[in-house]
Amino acid sequence: MIARLRIKFSVIILLIATFIMFLAFYSNYAIIRDAFYAQSMNLLNHAVETGHCDKSKTFLLIVDSTGIEQQIGYERNDAKELAAIAQRSKENVGEIKDKELRFLKKDLQNGTLIAFTSTAAETTALDNMTKYATKIITAVVIIFFGLALFLAYYTTKPVSESIKKQKQLFADASHELKTPITAILASSDILLSGDISEDNRNWLNGIKTSAEDMSYLINDMLSIANSDSEKQKLKMECVDLSELVTSACLNFEAVFFEAGKRFDYDTDDGIYIEGNANSLKQLIKIFLDNAGKYSNLGGNIFLSLKRRYDKTLLTVYNSGDPIPNDELHKIFERFYRVDKARTVKNGSGLGLSIAKRIAEDHGTRIGVSSNDSGTCFFIEFKNVKPKNI
Repeated sequence: MIARLRIKFSVIILLIATFIMFLAFYSNYAIIRDAFYAQSMNLLNHAVETGHCDKSKTFLLIVDSTGIEQQIGYERNDAKELAAIAQRSKENVGEIKDKELRFLKKDLQNGTLIAFTSTAAETTALDNMTKYATKIITAVVIIFFGLALFLAYYTTKPVSESIKKQKQLFADASHELKTPITAILASSDILLSGDISEDNRNWLNGIKTSAEDMSYLINDMLSIANSDSEKQKLKMECVDLSELVTSACLNFEAVFFEAGKRFDYDTDDGIYIEGNANSLKQLIKIFLDNAGKYSNLGGNIFLSLKRRYDKTLLTVYNSGDPIPNDELHKIFERFYRVDKARTVKNGSGLGLSIAKRIAEDHGTRIGVSSNDSGTCFFIEFKNVKPKNI
């Protein structure tokens, strides 16, 4: 997260600096270009008004109906061609770019006076200016980017260290809490297996349920702490997704049956993807567990795993209260609950956040839709062909 923030900061600074440099360059370029233009127009106007010209860069042509009557200034072998081009122009001022010339026309009683001046020096100067400015801007951009990265790293270093300490505390606390929670659960099971009164049994069942909820929360916290570690990389391999999904469905059949909910599933066989088996098991469990928690009493839960050309779509649907449209994008945030009615459900509020992280690790995203009939989560994977088949 901090690394992405540093890069964003550096890119923003870089874009601002680049924009300012380009603006400065274009302003100078426009000023110099206009100065060259004004200088050449002064030469042309002087030549037209006085009939005298700078022989090194300016020449005059007097053209009548029979052709060129007189040429003043340095001689041009292509004078007829230049006169024809200038006369075809509807404007009195124009440029012949391939000849690097600018001209000014003035009508006379018996013909037309056309003054020409060279724009070679102007073109060379502007081209050189553009070339050197490009090199300078490129160098400055690289320097600015390096400086921005350094400043971003320096300014965010305390925040980064603080976040690392929080993550470590998060993981350490979760590990420390696992031992007493495990002891509470074991003790509760031992006491419940003995001969105790109904009141005490109810108290113990309440303790066991609370301890189980805490255990789920600790496991989810550990999972998030591990996923936040920058050094952790999932080992990807060819996984039989059909087998993973079917196994999870078989495990949840009894759970949903005891909860009084109807559960159906339809999976295609022989679907293989590139992924991490343990993470995918957790992803499927989160989807099914979430469907069981938020489906209505006596409601329906349906899982589908179907091929779609070179991809596979996993869909988990449950009937129940819909999620408001303005809340859909928030349900993957950590500890987020849609409304008070949904907070009564058991769980840590971290499941969908973990599922989102697993999906991102596998190069895909989770989609969700919700209406009056229920809620549907779906995720698409790219199929692969196993090497041993």
